[in-house]
Amino acid sequence: MIMRYAKEITLRISLDPVNEEMIYTPLLIINYRERTMDAIKINPLASVSFRSEYLMESGTATNAIRGIFIAIMVIFGVLVVI
Repeated sequence: MIMRYAKEITLRISLDPVNEEMIYTPLLIINYRERTMDAIKINPLASVSFRSEYLMESGTATNAIRGIFIAIMVIFGVLVVI
């Protein structure tokens, strides 16, 4: 006899880039593993993992960081020249 169980479970939530107050439909990803009853009798413990992922576009954050970096470099360049 074979027993099937969920080995890895991932809940993935993505932010809607158009409307930041909304999310897309959450995605539940399940990876299964099968074990025989003989293997379960020898080692009854099984590792199971759960992971939650939150995804969003980093375009605006990347642009803000890039702008701050450029501003700091300009200020540093002016200070070095003076």
